[in-house]
Amino acid sequence: MTTALGAEEYRDLLSDTLPEATDADTLLPDLHTLFTPDGHRAALYVDSTVVRGGRGVGKTFWYRSLLDDTLRQVAAQEYGIERLRRLTVSAGYGASVKPDLYPGTSVLRQLAEANIRPYDIWYAVLLTALGQPELRELVEWRDRVAWVRANPGASERTVQQADQQAQEEGTTHLILFDALEHLHRVRAQADRLVSGILELALAMRLGTRNIRFKVFIRPDMFDGALLHFPDASKLTANAASLSWSRASLYGLLFHYMGNHSSDRADRFRRLTGGWEADAGGHRHLPPAAPPPRRPHRPARRVSHRLQHWTQGRRATSRGLSASGMALRHLRHRASGKSTFERPHAGSDGSGSRPTGS
Repeated sequence: MTTALGAEEYRDLLSDTLPEATDADTLLPDLHTLFTPDGHRAALYVDSTVVRGGRGVGKTFWYRSLLDDTLRQVAAQEYGIERLRRLTVSAGYGASVKPDLYPGTSVLRQLAEANIRPYDIWYAVLLTALGQPELRELVEWRDRVAWVRANPGASERTVQQADQQAQEEGTTHLILFDALEHLHRVRAQADRLVSGILELALAMRLGTRNIRFKVFIRPDMFDGALLHFPDASKLTANAASLSWSRASLYGLLFHYMGNHSSDRADRFRRLTGGWEADAGGHRHLPPAAPPPRRPHRPARRVSHRLQHWTQGRRATSRGLSASGMALRHLRHRASGKSTFERPHAGSDGSGSRPTGS
């Protein structure tokens, strides 16, 4: 029989499990921390060019996860997005210093002061990601941008050939952009640079079948960039947003608690029950939630007030998640009770368990 965790042991487990908030952007995602809330599924669709989200909602987490082959395969499995398995992913811009892949902040400031068109800057980044050999031989980004401006025909042929080859291989080139608030100190210049990214992203979406951008961006920066080039509003049609429901936040907490490498985490899994290990044994998935029971419907007509009460009860039933019920279990344990009720469907509306991101 598994010994129940005491209040102090739960505090220790929480302390060991949860990362420091100040280090959130510096921690790299791994199999233990990868949690896939239902509300983030649309953000991972390959054709979701714009992914809007405020600070701390997971933009950088998914940017880094998509760059990792292993984590991308796990996300494809748990979200059921098969297209994620057939990607060639490159970084178009991010917080990390990678001058071979994209220009850094100081270089971008220099290029902006030279009145170079932002579209041409990101076109050079795209062609570098696609492996344009002549660009790869150039070290300085100003020289790469100059080559793009001087060779429009060769640039277009590079895109066309990469698109055709990807079509034949059944893959998609995906270029990722993150940390756009660091593009330039002056907001107006940052908006112009973002506008260039989005303009090129739209051109690739309309002009190719297998070259896509995914731009993780704050809503205010997206709104500012929309003012700078025609037809930018078309990007809103397939835009996604990163948001968290209460059930998903509880699910994230319990995912962290159940996937920590400690005896307390193992006892926590055995106490709550129903956890499953993935195929490689690297991570543990929370128990699935059974469908909610349908409330009894009276045969005779009920009043409007009673109908409102019934609808509220059904919404509450749908809102109980596996993680929320587990929290109730902790409260029972703390009070000396041992009852653990099986959860109803999550409030994300899917009726499925929260699976690991």
